[in-house]
Amino acid sequence: KITTLATAGTLQYNSGSFADVTLNQEITAADITAGKLRFVPASNAAGSPYGTAGFKVSDGTDYSTSAYTLTFNVTAVNDPPTSTDDSVTTTEDTALVLATTDFGTYSDTEGTALSKVKITTLATAGTLQYNSGSFTDVTLNQEITAADITAGKLRFVPAVNASGSPYGTAGFKVSDGTDYSTSAYTLTLNVTAVNDPPVLDAAASLSLDAVDEDAGTPSGEVGKLVSDLVQG
Repeated sequence: KITTLATAGTLQYNSGSFADVTLNQEITAADITAGKLRFVPASNAAGSPYGTAGFKVSDGTDYSTSAYTLTFNVTAVNDPPTSTDDSVTTTEDTALVLATTDFGTYSDTEGTALSKVKITTLATAGTLQYNSGSFTDVTLNQEITAADITAGKLRFVPAVNASGSPYGTAGFKVSDGTDYSTSAYTLTLNVTAVNDPPVLDAAASLSLDAVDEDAGTPSGEVGKLVSDLVQG
């Protein structure tokens, strides 16, 4: 007989499906042997002791005079952290040094800080690069510590003269140092276009009418745009 309900978590009895035990509910030894009585701790809860419940035992005729205490101990296990999709923006032809805050809104049940990230999908456009002495392209599933990210050792480099919003994406997981997040998240890479100064084609040539020495004010091509004079 359950004389005191669990002070934390729940005792449940299966009479077809598991339901919470009620105060002074009686459970036969046969049902206990058949696995019909269980204890369920609250989600993400742990402790030693975690909680207690009170009980009496019966020989089929009488219950024990005294009630006894069943102590519940729950051993903690690490819960994988979570994060969210995120996005970053750089300007055309400009490398962007990434920060830990660029990898979503990190959360961990145990309150453990971000330890590292894993690049689960390489950038679909441009390149992620890691500095291990000099910057080189990141490889698939490469791990980068939060300390190295904070130190400016991870950057995104768009292709020359390329832009777009979105420009590309990369996939990542976050770790608390024990486990990686169950899900992979998406980092969207945006590149803002900038104006490129015009250049003259080296193969082009300018054609100007000849002007005689001391001929006075020239005529013909005076006032024409340079672009009108380019041949080729």
